[in-house]
Amino acid sequence: MLTSVDGRIAARVGYTFQAQPGQMLAVLAMARVPRNYPMRAGDEVRSVADLVEYEKLSCRAGSELSLKLIGLSYYVEEPVWQNDMGEDWSLERIVGELLAQPTATLSEGGTARLLALTAAINHRQRRNQPIEGRFAQAQQLLDRFQAIAFDVQNADGSWGPTYFAGRSASREPAVQLNSTGQMLRWLVRWTPSQQLDDPRIVRSVQYLLEMLGGQRYSWNLRAMSTREIAAVMHALDALSAYDERLSGAFTTTETSASTRAPAATGAGDTPPSQQPQRTAAGSKPPAGRPR
Repeated sequence: MLTSVDGRIAARVGYTFQAQPGQMLAVLAMARVPRNYPMRAGDEVRSVADLVEYEKLSCRAGSELSLKLIGLSYYVEEPVWQNDMGEDWSLERIVGELLAQPTATLSEGGTARLLALTAAINHRQRRNQPIEGRFAQAQQLLDRFQAIAFDVQNADGSWGPTYFAGRSASREPAVQLNSTGQMLRWLVRWTPSQQLDDPRIVRSVQYLLEMLGGQRYSWNLRAMSTREIAAVMHALDALSAYDERLSGAFTTTETSASTRAPAATGAGDTPPSQQPQRTAAGSKPPAGRPR
């Protein structure tokens, strides 16, 4: 999993390793692993801080930086750093890179990017820094995606494999579990804590609990495929984040609700520019729908 590059720990990319650059640091950040936690590559012992430095040095314009942003938003302290090409980088620049690229066309509805932008705004909030410029643009994008997410949610609280494109459902339980877990794990991190009792979120939580409590996923781990295991992990992460936010255990890391308008509670409360237009074939994106 780990190797040493120029004296720093780096995570390998490929089969049996991380799927994309920055994924391992993102996982460590979401688990709140401290910077000084030891990491070993062969006989060499370093720390998470070394992996942070490697990810900072490997920032590249035009690349997919969502997972890298999740990790760096948690660990980075300095406002500006340089990559190994001598270019200036910052969390704001990464946010700008992501905003310049389409989101809805990404795999799994772009939920990893939405998680990344949420992490970046949380980083600003933790430091009592203003949400302005690119961060304000990111906040607006997240609010629009939140409104669309609730609009395309199925009546049972689930989301299908088309994610933000419209209501859908798969006959494969693992697919439905994965898409619902992916959507909810982002939504519970973005939704203000006082709105976590929204019936639409509660229905989604109940849906995941019922799925995970069934015979297929409650005790039959050895028979699961890697796709099913990934779906279960996404669902468990969503439920864990929901429990933490609801209990207020990590209120210092969440976005302050005072800086955001309340989420719409139904299609009738959603601004017209944010409401998907329905057709017999499903959902047609309106002109104002985020990319």
